[in-house]
Amino acid sequence: MSMTNESMTGESTNRKQQKENTRNNILQAALREFVDKGLANTNVQDVAKAANVSYGTIFAHFPKKDDLLIRVINEYGSQIVEKFNNLVNDDNNLEKILRADLKVIGEYEPFYAQLVSSISRLPSDARNVLIGIQSVVSHHFQRGLRKGVINWIYKDLPGHLAFNCWTSLVYYYLSNRDLFAPGGSVIESKGEELINFYMNMIRK
Repeated sequence: MSMTNESMTGESTNRKQQKENTRNNILQAALREFVDKGLANTNVQDVAKAANVSYGTIFAHFPKKDDLLIRVINEYGSQIVEKFNNLVNDDNNLEKILRADLKVIGEYEPFYAQLVSSISRLPSDARNVLIGIQSVVSHHFQRGLRKGVINWIYKDLPGHLAFNCWTSLVYYYLSNRDLFAPGGSVIESKGEELINFYMNMIRK
């Protein structure tokens, strides 16, 4: 009986692992398709083909396209936040915070550009992920700005407007990356210029 129980436990573990592997494979394939074809233009059949699984398998894991989209955005949104926090740590140097922001965005640039460009058409749960990322960056940004204001380095600007200006600048370049960096990374080619421009704008 003990061997039978162990065998059943092993089979159950294997099934769970196989299910998790399939889910991860679907998420990776979905990310590639979303980047290549756009969040709105990708359909479930595209993802099934890219993941080399049946439509039914996709449906078993994600009953609706929005479920898949939200899961992908959640998955990579969590990674973006974690990497940003690790880079910034408790450093209140605003320029370092901006560099950390661009570094992480650069690692996920194709996906992030699609996310920014499609924000108004995304389900509310997916939009909330982007808002969550912005909130984390904003928290560190405000601390860095306030430190600079206290030390008479930066102008005493309204924190929310200063942050929105930075975000809008970056998102504009991301949304038009084909114009500013055809076939390449707009963060890599324009990031230093954006940081220098912004820092010069807020310094006293």
